[in-house]
Parts: sequence; C-alpha cells; structure tokens
Amino acid sequence: MSLEEKSINRANYLLEDIFKSGLYPKMKRSKNKLDQLKESIKAHFINGERRRYELTGGLVAKFVQQPIYETDELGLKEFLYDYGVLHKVVTLKFSPSAAEKDDIREIIKELEPFQLPCEYTAQIYIRSLGKSMIDKTQYRFDNLELCHLSRKYKLEKSFEVRAETLYKKKVEEIRNLLLENRNFTIESDFASCKIRKKCINYNTKELLQNMGPKYLFEYGEISLKKLEPFIWSGYFSISDLQQFRKKVDMKLKFIIMDVESERRQAEFYHSKLIDISQKLRISTEEKQQLPKA
Repeated sequence: MSLEEKSINRANYLLEDIFKSGLYPKMKRSKNKLDQLKESIKAHFINGERRRYELTGGLVAKFVQQPIYETDELGLKEFLYDYGVLHKVVTLKFSPSAAEKDDIREIIKELEPFQLPCEYTAQIYIRSLGKSMIDKTQYRFDNLELCHLSRKYKLEKSFEVRAETLYKKKVEEIRNLLLENRNFTIESDFASCKIRKKCINYNTKELLQNMGPKYLFEYGEISLKKLEPFIWSGYFSISDLQQFRKKVDMKLKFIIMDVESERRQAEFYHSKLIDISQKLRISTEEKQQLPKA
C-alpha cells in the first residue's frame, strides 16, 4: 500500500471514528443539555432586579445589554482613510460563492496581484445517518433547584469543551491528510468531508498603495477587533467613531461564565482604561508645554 493510500485510509478512518466512537453524539448531546440548562437557570432570574448573579461552583450568570447599530460604512471608511489607518482595520475578501458572479469575477481578476495565498478548510456535511445521532431529547430540568442546575451546567460544559477540542483536532488531521494528497473529498455512511477554499483575501496595504481606496470603500469590511487598539491607544476616541453609528435597538443577552474568566475580562478592560487615561494625560501636558503664539 502506497503512502498516499495509507493517508487516505487514515482520513476515512478518522471521519468514521468521529461518529462510531460516539464523539459526535456526545458533543451534540452536551450542546442540547447546555442550551436547556441555560434556559432553566435564566428562568430563575428573568424577573429579578439585578443583572448579575453568582451561582454554585464558581459560575456567574449575567444579563448583558448589546446595542444594535446602523453604521454609515462609507463615512467611517473615509474617516479612517483620512487618518491613514484604513488598510490596517479593513479586510477585503470574497467568498467562493460571490466569486462565481460575473461582476465580482472581473474584480478578482483585476486585483489578482494583491491576492494573498489561498487557505483551505475541511467542511463536514452530515448525512441522514449522522443526523439521526443528534440528541433532541427534552430534558426535565425545570424542577431542579438552582444549585443543582449550576453544578450540572458546569459539569456538562467541561464535557462539551473536551468533545469539541477532540472533534476539531480530528477534522484538522483529516484536512491535512487530504491536502497532502490533493484529494479533496471523502465519504462515509455518516458524513462526507470536502476541502473548500476559504474566502479570497487581499493585501490591503499594497492594494491601497497601487489602486487607491475605491475597492476598500466599496467592498471592504471594517474589523472592530482591529479598530480597538487605535481606540485603546488614544489614536482617536470612541466619540469620534460614534458620529458614524446610530443605535437602533438594544438586545438583552443572558450569559453564564466562570468567575475567574469574568475577573480576567474585567482586569483587561480596567488596564486598558488606565492606559488610555495616562496617554490622554501625557498628551494634554505636552500641549500645555507648547510655547504660546
């Protein structure tokens, strides 16, 4: 048996094993239980006056407000372009389905010199036999006391994390085996696995330098994650950006997390606020020391 055949056989084995070992059913069962446990815990607090509640086992339940915005995308992009950071906070990408459209295909051809190397992902398509393993049980958690719900949630969450980690590891190994052998599809009774191209991405800095901001203005997507460092550093303020955003709604999200994660999150944001405050103070002092006209 050739090395290629061994690799493909290994990939086929891994795909089957995800289901035959019980990994996929366990992962889906944990997800189903967690969703129902979360709703049962939420029911204990839905009419409460507080937004944060500590639970048994080092967990915390919180109602978090999430504003929904309408954004003047073009106005914000022009603002970021004027500041010289547009290429650092915007991504330009086209999905494989969008790339099939005639107008987009022409743009992709024109921007080919700035295209980044393609990346590939393994996509699992569950078949009927695999879907039959998905847990749809309605568990009876409503009558449990809050302390028991909390313990069950924490235990089930640990099961889900372990199962998801192992699942992703197996899928990643399948991906690597298939790419090594230029074999882009395998099938089993439970599912098929296909290697798919990820979105076509571009070097936005080189594109901007050579083509101007036109395509970034029209097709670029602003990444709030990439924008955050400029806000934290005081490069520009949140109020500078708010002129391009209008709050149109407010959603209330219920989350459960462990206290330690909440503490680390709070410390991170606190350190960022201190950093911003210090930068603003230094900036103010420097302006005051400038000679008067």
